[in-house]
Amino acid sequence: MIEFISGKLVSKTPSEIIVDLNGMGYIINCSVNCYDKLPKLDSKILILIYFHIHENNQELYGFVDETERHLFKLLIGISGIGPKTAINM
Repeated sequence: MIEFISGKLVSKTPSEIIVDLNGMGYIINCSVNCYDKLPKLDSKILILIYFHIHENNQELYGFVDETERHLFKLLIGISGIGPKTAINM
């Protein structure tokens, strides 16, 4: 399980960020709330991670604090709500 990723913020949009960790770029899905709290590009960041594994897909979801990640986990525990829906809520 991946708990967090710490590295340099290379790119950011309201739905995803890219973090450079020792020359490897990780695409991380994020919420608008997370996006609003991010520092400027090329800054060092630490992002909490939820690693979602599906049949044919693996995705990282990022959060700036534990409260937001905990709420995300509660939402995906509800039948019919997947990670994409939960991250937008």
